[in-house]
Amino acid sequence: MRFPAILPGMGGVMSGCDCLIVGAGPTGLTLAIELKRLGFAVRIVDQLERPAEHSRALVVQARTLELLDRYGLADRAVAQGLPLRGVEIYNENQLQTELHLDRIPSRFAFALVLTQDRTEELLSEQLHSLGVQIERGVTFEGLRQGEGGATEGKGVRARLRRADGGTETVESRWLAGCDGAHSVVRHELGIGFGGETSPLKFELGDLKLVGRSLPNDRMMAHWDKGGQAMLVAPMRGGMHRVFRVTHEDASRDAPPTMEGFNADFERMGLGIRAESAEWLASFHVNERQVEAYSKGDVFLLGDAAHIHSPVGGQGMNTGMQDAANLAWKLAAVAGGAPGRLLNSYNEERLGVGRQVLRGSGLGLRAATTENPLLEGLRNFVIRHLVPLAPMQDAAGRAVSEINIEYRGSEAVVDEGGFGALRAGDRMPDAVRGAGTLLEGMREPGHLMIAVDGRGKAPALSGVRSFEVSTGEAGWSPGLKELLGEGPQIFLVRPDGYIGYRGRGDGEGLRRYAEMVGVEIRDGLPAGPTARSFADGG
Repeated sequence: MRFPAILPGMGGVMSGCDCLIVGAGPTGLTLAIELKRLGFAVRIVDQLERPAEHSRALVVQARTLELLDRYGLADRAVAQGLPLRGVEIYNENQLQTELHLDRIPSRFAFALVLTQDRTEELLSEQLHSLGVQIERGVTFEGLRQGEGGATEGKGVRARLRRADGGTETVESRWLAGCDGAHSVVRHELGIGFGGETSPLKFELGDLKLVGRSLPNDRMMAHWDKGGQAMLVAPMRGGMHRVFRVTHEDASRDAPPTMEGFNADFERMGLGIRAESAEWLASFHVNERQVEAYSKGDVFLLGDAAHIHSPVGGQGMNTGMQDAANLAWKLAAVAGGAPGRLLNSYNEERLGVGRQVLRGSGLGLRAATTENPLLEGLRNFVIRHLVPLAPMQDAAGRAVSEINIEYRGSEAVVDEGGFGALRAGDRMPDAVRGAGTLLEGMREPGHLMIAVDGRGKAPALSGVRSFEVSTGEAGWSPGLKELLGEGPQIFLVRPDGYIGYRGRGDGEGLRRYAEMVGVEIRDGLPAGPTARSFADGG
């Protein structure tokens, strides 16, 4: 689709692509990788001349490592990071309990300390290997959309300004705003960003600590009287990231000092002190979310759509999962699927964003409460309930984002079957020798897992097929435990969630295949394709 003329205020050189991505943080980089793997002509721009040297995002969660494993990056990330197996929780310097992250039901049963700048470097290298260069020093200044919306496919025109002052008008099928909490794309769309600013004061420091021995495989969360909280996380190179939260006047922007951190360490009786500091910063925390993740052919992802406290380390991870959810749906529509499939991005991720905001907000309030009754209730829960296995499992699944599911979404179909898994659930992995159940996800597109089908699985165009028997030995966990007995099939969406579950011989499979642009046919599966908007597809 081409516009008949330049829209008002959209002068400059004209160029085109399938998707223009504004913002080259982890969310934008993930979206660019996903779309390029699916055959898109993609451009990614960022107004910064170079990546930030420091970042507040510190932890890569298990669900995100599963995403990185699809790109072949998970092992590299783990090698460069520091796996944490637990979180020790203290109250007035007395150990109350420990959250055991090694209970997370994933091949990555830990939280990985890997600073955002290192995560961005890994993603950037992967994107460059796919032939896409990040265009830095390029500012997004505005957009115009064609008549209609995503279902009509009218496209977007965006105005960009380079560092040398030159301007460019980019015509794209879609535009993705990954440009952070102060998103210009969101402002252009006029989408509300409701919520509030926390009155608490937040400080962080990357510190060289000396004194008593500190664990290098666990974080330490300290709560103290007066609602003060502190998190101490080990990093590679003998450094520690320390977060400090107090009820001090957050409007007083006096920068944090190493002496200030040392005064807190001494007052709380931690037996440590900072010998040197690599980075000190203070920041404000907002808890906000957009009312809609898209408008027409423009989508919001990451901090442009949701921001919240750093409790639980969810922000960067949630944004990267936004990208994985959106990318395959864009590709499906580009390949002929109905445009209404894109509505499920807003449906699925809006709910996830609300869940993350509630969880991080509750955690922050519990850690910093000044109310003696609430403090007593919190301490009782931590001391007596959190050690119980069900609470450990629930907390680990929530923090790792393993618990996110899309049951009931319009983008999944469940025709019943055997076992605990349902359409909309994350498809868990299993290992046998050097192989895994989901190794087929390293190629883009859907994956069909046929369970106890005895060669009767349907053939679907563009879908790889993997037949398994629950009687096969050597899998960990066992396939019967993981999948339930067959015969049944699972169609795993490109984002790792189950799109379809059933026997594969009913109306439900036809409905799902039609919704995602997959053809049911006999014969061998063909490879996935995507039409290029830039080429007039």
